[in-house]
Amino acid sequence: MLLVARTLEGRAAALFALATIASAATAIAKRLRVSIGLLAAALLCGAFLLARSTAITVPSSAVRLEYVGPRATRPWRIAPTHVVPERDQLALATVLVPMVDALMTRQSAARLRGALDAVYDDVDRDPSLKSLPSAMGDAILDRDSGRVFVFEPPHARGERRPAILFLHGSAGSWKGYFAELYAIARANRWALAQPSFGFGNWNIRGGLDAVESARAWLVSQPWVDPTRVHLVCLSNGGRAATRIIATTERRYRSIVWVSSVIERSVLDDHPWHPSWNAAPMLVLHGANDERIPLEYVTRAVESLSAHGAEVEREVFAGEDHYLVFTQRVRVRAAIARWVARW
Repeated sequence: MLLVARTLEGRAAALFALATIASAATAIAKRLRVSIGLLAAALLCGAFLLARSTAITVPSSAVRLEYVGPRATRPWRIAPTHVVPERDQLALATVLVPMVDALMTRQSAARLRGALDAVYDDVDRDPSLKSLPSAMGDAILDRDSGRVFVFEPPHARGERRPAILFLHGSAGSWKGYFAELYAIARANRWALAQPSFGFGNWNIRGGLDAVESARAWLVSQPWVDPTRVHLVCLSNGGRAATRIIATTERRYRSIVWVSSVIERSVLDDHPWHPSWNAAPMLVLHGANDERIPLEYVTRAVESLSAHGAEVEREVFAGEDHYLVFTQRVRVRAAIARWVARW
């Protein structure tokens, strides 16, 4: 962490951990003076972190945090995932994950880390985004807290705007994802909601309920056009979208799949509601995605089309699973064109 952290808070957290461990070790070794000095250093770092910790409640504004659904619970303010900035948590993850995940090489992790730096530089420059508390705690504990990142666009009295409902992938609801969709929504005065569902296993019990709670809250707002809500799903978020198509009537104007899981077995094993006939869908995928291979997506697109969906696809040459960050400008433009069209 000390080597990859980009913020003072991240470096202080690393020093706090090192000083605490060293203090305990020297105490065991009965080197009392050294232990007291290290403990004092740890306490100073801890005090700094507490003073700089992110507040859980965000002042009322266009960008804010809402809690929706029956499981809505407000997390503790003082927790490691709130004290250590999210960008530093992710930077550390890009160092550790290649050690246990064969699909992420050190080279791809370094490229992703560079892309995340650019995204979180934008987050840190925008006070409304920076003030949002991280949802990484939900991912670590794999819990449904009911939290939803929200953008309410400028609107005239009585005006209803199109909306995007974004479903995150594995490893939780990142502020970086919200920042990317927020850039699109702000430029076009569209509403945006990004619910959190634990680690991102939307296929388990409660996943579809979390999506529906967020959608129901969104369309209940007087500034949202309930007939123009677009579902955008990333990676594992596609598992929720797949089940929504297979088991419910249509409530979304369109669906955008970004590096998404699209489960043919679920699509083909359930009779679709007739309202999904001719539903517009856009698939954005990297040609070199090893986590969700292009061949898998091609077969899934064939299944969607066979069921009557109107599917368009854009393949990003040379890109892997993380094109939402590594090709952020092109992905933003593709989503913006699509939503504006429908």
